[in-house]
Amino acid sequence: GFLPRRDSPRQCLAFLLGLAAASVALALLMPNVRLQIFPPAYDGPPDLATISPVSSAVGPGLDVSAAQYKAWSAHPQRDVSEMVFYEPTLAKARIGTRQETWHLGRTTKQFAHLLDFHIPNSLLDLCRRSGVLPIVLSRDAWLREFAGDPNIAGRMLFTEGRKAMIVAIAPQITADLPEQEDAWSLESEEAIRSLAFDEFAYGYLI
Repeated sequence: GFLPRRDSPRQCLAFLLGLAAASVALALLMPNVRLQIFPPAYDGPPDLATISPVSSAVGPGLDVSAAQYKAWSAHPQRDVSEMVFYEPTLAKARIGTRQETWHLGRTTKQFAHLLDFHIPNSLLDLCRRSGVLPIVLSRDAWLREFAGDPNIAGRMLFTEGRKAMIVAIAPQITADLPEQEDAWSLESEEAIRSLAFDEFAYGYLI
């Protein structure tokens, strides 16, 4: 054969260990393998929690009604800057000439603050002045719908007939949130609180 002959079990073992070490070293040269073995350090917020008053008969046990969110966020001892509600919905997204159905989480701009990622104020100001809805894409939707375009911020689209602008890509931590979303729309606080008038408006509180 092509392999040298080993005359003792010790020599054979040493040879196999050397072969294994060389294989591991070669594998570590491949970026995808390195990433799987040594994932990047988690750099998101350290103390997120999803909470619920009681188990819900409407859906998963962590569902919270919009009315409950409104009551909690109005509590004088509650720091509203550390609380975010999002309502999962299905929305038609028109991207150029094609139309997709997205799982869209309706939330507020505090979503970015709580999950510790940056949205340029210039884009948020532009959306506010022009009446355009800010959209944060999930990483999966960014890769799937836009091929990971690094210049996606500022791209215009329509959701449910509303003019919208992509303002950021959400960090990977959002994959751990309940009810996986393709994107989040950053609504006004008043719009989210108004959901409390709908007894069937349920979402998640982080």
